[in-house]
Amino acid sequence: MFIQIRKWSWWVAVLAMFLVAAAPGKSVVWERIDVTLTINPDGTVDVEEQWRITFEGGPFRYGYRRIETRYLTDITDIQVLDEEGPYYPGTAETPRAFVLGKTSQTLTIRWFFEPISDTTRTFILRYRVHGALRFYEGGEQFWWKAIFPDRDAPVHEATVTVHAPGPIQAAQAYFVPAKVERVDAHTVRFLAEKQIPPGTAFEVRVEWPAGVVGGTPAPWQAQADAEAQALERQAVWEQRWRPIVEVLVVMGSLAVLIIGALGLYLLWYTRGRDPYVEVFAEYLTEPPSDLPPAIAGVVVDERADLKEILATLLDLGRRGFLEIFELPGDYRFQLTGKSVSLRPFERVLVERLFRGRRVRRLSDWKYLLGNADGKAILNAIYEEAQRLGFFPHHPQRVRMRYQVLGIVISVLSGLVLFPLGGFLAAWLSSFWCPGVAISILGGLMVVMGFFMPRKTRKGAEEAAKWRAFKRYLEKLDRVDIAQAEALLERYLPYAVALGVEDRFLKALEAWEQRTGRPVVIPGWYHSPHTVPSQTTSGRPSAPSRTPSLSEASRSMGAGLSGLSRSLGSMLSLAATTLAPASSSSGGGFG
Repeated sequence: MFIQIRKWSWWVAVLAMFLVAAAPGKSVVWERIDVTLTINPDGTVDVEEQWRITFEGGPFRYGYRRIETRYLTDITDIQVLDEEGPYYPGTAETPRAFVLGKTSQTLTIRWFFEPISDTTRTFILRYRVHGALRFYEGGEQFWWKAIFPDRDAPVHEATVTVHAPGPIQAAQAYFVPAKVERVDAHTVRFLAEKQIPPGTAFEVRVEWPAGVVGGTPAPWQAQADAEAQALERQAVWEQRWRPIVEVLVVMGSLAVLIIGALGLYLLWYTRGRDPYVEVFAEYLTEPPSDLPPAIAGVVVDERADLKEILATLLDLGRRGFLEIFELPGDYRFQLTGKSVSLRPFERVLVERLFRGRRVRRLSDWKYLLGNADGKAILNAIYEEAQRLGFFPHHPQRVRMRYQVLGIVISVLSGLVLFPLGGFLAAWLSSFWCPGVAISILGGLMVVMGFFMPRKTRKGAEEAAKWRAFKRYLEKLDRVDIAQAEALLERYLPYAVALGVEDRFLKALEAWEQRTGRPVVIPGWYHSPHTVPSQTTSGRPSAPSRTPSLSEASRSMGAGLSGLSRSLGSMLSLAATTLAPASSSSGGGFG
C-alpha cells in the first residue's frame, strides 16, 4: 500500500506541475524605480517613489509598500497617485482608495484599483519621514533603504537622488554596486549599475556638516550605529579579506589532506609494512611447512574468516577426526571418535562447534561469525599465528584500533562542523573544506586499518613460501602430477584456506581429462550415492575396488566437477548460514 501511495503521489505531483505550467501566468516586472529624497532644514525628509510596473497576466487589484519604522519616529502626509490621478484614504477593496496598516516596526500602505491585466502602469508614493536623521560631532547623516528587499522579482533599473540641506561631505551605497554622481554641492544621485535581485535592498547614506539641521540623537541611533558598524565591517570583510581567507582555507584544507595522506602512508610504511623478503621460487610443489591450513591462510592474507573455519573442518576430515555428509540443503559433520592430536585453536573450534555432541549440522551454526562462538574461534586462530611468531601483535586488534580511530576522527569532524556551519556560512562559503578534509583522512585511516597488521620477518618469510605454494595449486595443469588422489586428499584444505579451491579442482579435472585416469573422492566426504575409496578408519569400503570415472560421476554428479559443485555449494551455504545476522528492517504491501 505504501508503494502504491508513493506511485499515486508521484503522478499527482506531475499533474499539479502540468496544471500550473498550463495555467495563465501572473507576474510583475519592475521596470524601474526612481526615488527622490529631500532633507528639509527642520530635519524631516520628503520621500517620492516612482514605480514603473509591467503586469503580465492578471487580473491585479492592489499594490502595497511596507516601510520599516524602527529608525524613525513617524510617517505623515502620505499620498498615492497614478496616471489617472490620486488615491484617497478609504476601505480595503475599494477602487482608488488606500489604507494603512501599522505594527511596532512597519507601516504598510495598500492601495486598490480596478482589475488590470497585461499592461504597464506608473505609481507614485509620497510621504514625509520624521526623526530619521543621525547626529554626530563630525556631521549629520541620513540612511535610507530606497529600494526595498520585499520583492519576488528583480528591479531592472533604479536611481536614488538625495537633496541635502548642507554641502554633502560623503555619499555611499550598500548591497548594490552603484555609480555616484554629484549633481551639485547639495545633491547626489546614485545609479544602480545592474539589476537589483529579489530580496536585495538598495540602501544609501549621505553626510553633511554638523549644525546645519541641529538636533540630538534619537533613542534608536545607538542600535542603528551598532548595526552600521557591523555593516561596515561586513563590507570590509567581503571586499578585502574574504577572498583571501577563502583561498587560504581551501589551500589549507588541501594541505591538511595531502600532508595527512602522506602521514598515513608514512605510518603504514613504518608500522604496517611487512619486512622485505626475497622471492626465492616461483612456486613450491610441497607445503613449505607443517602449518595447519587455517594458520597458513592467516599468514598469507592476515585475516581469519569463514575459509579458515571450513579449511580446518576439511583438514580434520582428512586426518580422520570427522566425516562430512552431504544432505539435501544441508551438511552433517560427524566425529569419528578417532584420537587425533589437536592444536589449541582446533580444540576451541571443536568445543565451540560441537558442544560435546558427536553430530552437528551446518544449519546448527547459523550466524556463527557474528556470535561469541565464531569470534572465539577466529580469535584462537589469530592467537595461534601470533604465538608461532608470525605477528608481533594480534592482527585483528591492530586492524580494529586504526579503524575505530578513523571513525572517531570522521565523526568528531562532523560534530564540530555542523554546529559551526550556521555561524560560519555567513562569513565563509568554504567553511566546510577543513571538516571534509579531516573526514576524508578519517575514512582513509579506516581503509588503512585493513593493511596495518604487520608480520615479523619470520611471518613474512613464511608468507612468501606459502604464496609460492598457492601459485602451485593454481597451476597444477602446468606441472606433472604423480598422484592426483594424494594431492586432492592432502591439498584441498590448503586450497580452501588460500582461496584457490576452484582453480585447484579445475586443474585436477583438466589432469583427469588429459590422462583418462579417475581421481578418487576422499573417503571422509559422503554424498547420497558416494562410493568412497576407503573409510576414515583406513579399511576398504564396499565395493573395495577403486571406482571408475563413470562410477564416480554417478556417485557425485561428474567426478571432480561434482565435488567442485558440492564444495562450492557447501561454501556458499556456509557463507549465508554462518554470516552475522543482518540488522532488523521491514517492508511490505497492504
